[in-house]
Amino acid sequence: MPIYKMEGLRNKKQKYRVCVNFKDHHGEYRQIQRIAYGLTDVKFHLRTRADTPLLRTECGTCRSTCY
Repeated sequence: MPIYKMEGLRNKKQKYRVCVNFKDHHGEYRQIQRIAYGLTDVKFHLRTRADTPLLRTECGTCRSTCY
């Protein structure tokens, strides 16, 4: 799962693009790209990828709804 550092800051946290690879319920491989600010949010997105990749989740640190 690639993590790319991007230009931009929010609340003094670095902006990252996180590509989440997973297998859907049909057995096909998929990839979702998400934007995260700070390494704690990046780790959150990587941790929740296997459980609910297509459901709405809420980050604890950025308090934004991610898909």
